[in-house]
Amino acid sequence: MPFTRAYAKPGDSRTIVYEDDKGNKTNYQNGSRSWRNNNPGNIIKGKWADKHGAIGDDGAMAVFPDYETGRAALEALLKGVVPPPNQATLLRC
Repeated sequence: MPFTRAYAKPGDSRTIVYEDDKGNKTNYQNGSRSWRNNNPGNIIKGKWADKHGAIGDDGAMAVFPDYETGRAALEALLKGVVPPPNQATLLRC
């Protein structure tokens, strides 16, 4: 069941709701933000993340449909497939 859409549950930032193309919903709750978002690089939402497979966001970070897609986006980032300078991808600490 590939997920096609994801978003933070309204009023509960620690729950990500994943939906498939038939409208079935699966919640990822608690755990780390990177786990909930299938985003091991904590890549910030935006055009770059969308281009690399993001299907939503949690308000700040991109949400990917599965771990493999999130990991591939992280690999692309680390290998230098970088976004334009005006588009941040990693959370600045």
